[in-house]
Amino acid sequence: RQGAAEILVLAAGRLPLAPLARIPPGLQLIFGVADEELIPYYSRAGILAVLSPGRFPSAVARIQYAIFRARAAGLLAPDGHVICVSAPTGSKHLNAIMDVDLAREFEEASELERYLSRRGGRIDIFTTLLDVAIEIGMFGIEGRPVGTLFVYGSTVQVLRRSRQLTFNPYRGYSARSRNVAATEVQESLKIFSQMDGAIVIDEDGTVVAAGRFLLVPPGETPIVRGKGTRHQAAAFISRETGALAIVVSETAGRVTLFSDGKAVFTPLASPPMS
Repeated sequence: RQGAAEILVLAAGRLPLAPLARIPPGLQLIFGVADEELIPYYSRAGILAVLSPGRFPSAVARIQYAIFRARAAGLLAPDGHVICVSAPTGSKHLNAIMDVDLAREFEEASELERYLSRRGGRIDIFTTLLDVAIEIGMFGIEGRPVGTLFVYGSTVQVLRRSRQLTFNPYRGYSARSRNVAATEVQESLKIFSQMDGAIVIDEDGTVVAAGRFLLVPPGETPIVRGKGTRHQAAAFISRETGALAIVVSETAGRVTLFSDGKAVFTPLASPPMS
């Protein structure tokens, strides 16, 4: 397409590099890969790659998240066009080709980026939390479905509107040893997601507490129709404190992001585990 300088390719495995070398000058390939080991494979050929894990209910949902990840990594401008092509896992055939106007499409992603910027949040920390949530939704813990809630940002207000249900497994450790940038801390989020209550993370990625009971006033009118207490608590805390809340549904493995009391990014979901 005239005016499109980037092509975002979503493929599960290694594609032969020789044909990719024939891409015309002026076009930048960006690969969205589910396996982190594929990033250096493409990087050695001068091709940009961004981690985009997870299984999605549609090609559009997969493309949406890949664009979000590419923008988080600074690989895509906030406006302009990008050509997106997607192939299902295990298939050599494309199931979607989209010409995306970044200034008009996926406005929720743009709004989220502005939200994080205004509140001092970090998009790299947020995408890490989202990746962990998607993995929990896909695989559960040791094959067992698990529902959980991450609350990111506005920590002082969130702690005021919650109480500790049980011991806090993160108490007493240095901030550096509790930061979600570390792989071992990401693994701990999966383990402690089995606890009742929410996991609270501050703006710089430090895990403040696990097992927090969010204090939704009795008789509070349900904010989200047809959803359970975890989703209602997430909507309430995001509305009252300005935090972002990420919910993993125990019954369906579906991931939902709440901002200002509203569900956004609902397509970012995983199918139920078989």
